Amino acid sequence: MKEYLYTKMLGIFVGALTILAAVGFGILFLIGTGLSNALNSGYDNSSSSSSAAIIIIILLLFALITGITPFKLKNKIWRIIYIGFCFILGIGFVIAFIISIGALGLINELFILCLGIIYLGLSYLAYRRK
Repeated sequence: MKEYLYTKMLGIFVGALTILAAVGFGILFLIGTGLSNALNSGYDNSSSSSSAAIIIIILLLFALITGITPFKLKNKIWRIIYIGFCFILGIGFVIAFIISIGALGLINELFILCLGIIYLGLSYLAYRRK
């Protein structure tokens, strides 16, 4: 069996899920902005829209790194970087789930938790060279 076969397949899958998370975050941001404007709650969108755009760009960058890097795991340095990258993102998504309990809705929160667990599994697969 080829080395890193499961890591490559799961990396592409998690990259696609991260793109889906970025799009979902963008949709939630647009809904929140639209509701605050409709209810005239005095929402200032000048600083928040730029921070939301930065978060979406960072999530898309994470998705790109997650999807492309498994094909470079033969190199020891890339393997170490990728294992650390996936582990840190997995822990980060699990912590984001814990912080956002009750704020984003059950489906979105469970999606963040599942994304974190899959990132942790991806780091384990890369570590075990599967």
